[in-house]
Amino acid sequence: MDEIELMKAVGKHQNVLSFLGCWTTSKPLLLIIEYVPHGDLLHWLKRKRSQVFLLAALILCVLAKL
Repeated sequence: MDEIELMKAVGKHQNVLSFLGCWTTSKPLLLIIEYVPHGDLLHWLKRKRSQVFLLAALILCVLAKL
């Protein structure tokens, strides 16, 4: 129930999954949120990690040459 109440309190926000509805009449309790086509945030960040490190290394190389 805490997650449902939290999602209700957050409301609409561009950086948060949209709360679509819930079922609390009987178990199991359900929280219905929007579909995320690119997977969860943790896996997205892990996939992007190498790109971020590569970009940071490139920037450091350019700055070292100045």
